[in-house]
Amino acid sequence: MDSLLERRLEEARKGRLYWLYLLEKYQLDFAGYVLLIPDKEDIVHLKESFTQYIAKKSGSKGVIIICQELASMAGCKEDSINNVYIETCTIQEAENLMRFYCMYQFTPNLLIASLEKPDGRRGINLAGKEGLSREEILDMVVFGIEKG
Repeated sequence: MDSLLERRLEEARKGRLYWLYLLEKYQLDFAGYVLLIPDKEDIVHLKESFTQYIAKKSGSKGVIIICQELASMAGCKEDSINNVYIETCTIQEAENLMRFYCMYQFTPNLLIASLEKPDGRRGINLAGKEGLSREEILDMVVFGIEKG
């Protein structure tokens, strides 16, 4: 039977392969940004914040990765608006990518829009404190946008 470490390493390996697939498919370079949305969040708000973030960083393009189940619930489909592409993935692909990123932070251009993932994040504990909403916390944690 596989040990937990072996399983985690295999997940990270698959996450690396998925990342390489994304780099090739979208021709991402140092000016390309990726936003992974592994949880049910306000997709429209995150897309707007991500677009602003890319412009602020003088980025060339962005890819929003969202799990298929969440995309169908939010009415998202694969498309491109203003050089921001929507890519759907499976829950396991998202988990694998996060596992790889946790083991080796291979790029500063991958943003994970979640208060609880990857494992260990406890941003949800901030919701409601000082009147902060989930969206405001994500803006601060993920994009560095201060509360207005």
